[in-house]
Amino acid sequence: MVGIGAVILLGAVFFVRDRFAEQKGDYGIAATVDGESVSVGELKHQLLLARSETVMYFLHTYGAAEDDSFWTKRYGDEVPRQVLLRKALDRSVRVKVEQLEAKRKGLVDDISYAAFRSGLVQENERRQKAVEQQQAVYGPVQYTEDVYHEYVRSNMNLALKAALIQGDMPIGEDELRKHYETMRDELYKEEGRITIEKIRLGFFDGQGRISDTVKEEAGKRIEEVRQKLSRQMDFGELAEAYNETASERETRGRQVFDSASGRQDQLYDLQLKEAAMKLEPGQISGIIETASAYFIIKCIAKQSDAYKPYEEVRENVKLNLTNVKFEEWISRKMKDAVVETNSKVLDSMKIL
Repeated sequence: MVGIGAVILLGAVFFVRDRFAEQKGDYGIAATVDGESVSVGELKHQLLLARSETVMYFLHTYGAAEDDSFWTKRYGDEVPRQVLLRKALDRSVRVKVEQLEAKRKGLVDDISYAAFRSGLVQENERRQKAVEQQQAVYGPVQYTEDVYHEYVRSNMNLALKAALIQGDMPIGEDELRKHYETMRDELYKEEGRITIEKIRLGFFDGQGRISDTVKEEAGKRIEEVRQKLSRQMDFGELAEAYNETASERETRGRQVFDSASGRQDQLYDLQLKEAAMKLEPGQISGIIETASAYFIIKCIAKQSDAYKPYEEVRENVKLNLTNVKFEEWISRKMKDAVVETNSKVLDSMKIL
């Protein structure tokens, strides 16, 4: 973390006083990075982004809830206001380093806060004029400062990464293939398809509410099913007889778990999916109780997991490796940066 009210140069810390020209409001200088100003306005943006993260950190670490004294109260060896300022300053330094590198490569001309504000005004005027002339406007009709900041930064970093790949950060085919092998379990694994049939007995009454009475009755019926299955009765016939809805009776409650259904499975059917993963084709589960129903499932078919071919995902591999190398590259640049902070301005910053 960058120290407040200090100069950071390759790990050495020096206190600084009265090194900054006086400017008022958002144009005041909170810090400099290699001589380039970080304005109060830029720091405010990062304070806003880091605020909820800081609140949650103190809640989880110390059980501290936000109140009137929260930001200045000491918890252990930490004070929320100081932690928030450091987080915001670290992020501001990161952004300024990105801007400096983009400027050095000729991707931007002016990285001052004044230039940013001027660009925001011009872009909003352009958008307003387009609306008045009934022309298409993509995105918001008017940008807020915070949204525009992230929009400009995102586009700048895309251009910076593209420039780096051509120079300081080349990526060869062998490196791409190696990254694919390293990341394929995490990023390029395709879940094998599992097909099940199921018997479902829900807990909802006629008004769509979970009912203890209905749940009790469902429990008796699912136990009947379990006993009949133990006597080798046909699962399909029982699914046709016991499932609650016509569609479930007709399809025997057939359901597929695979990569395409992953998000829905995570939200609604995680217990069923986890049970299905433990079964081999032909095997039948015990009774599964969820928050809304009892189930018994049968595995009909099961495919092994597979990997997406390298040729199919090559561009995604390149994008992912570019992001990894960019983070490493920026981290090195940040370590080499000379950062001076204006303690007078930082001490007067208000927590929004």
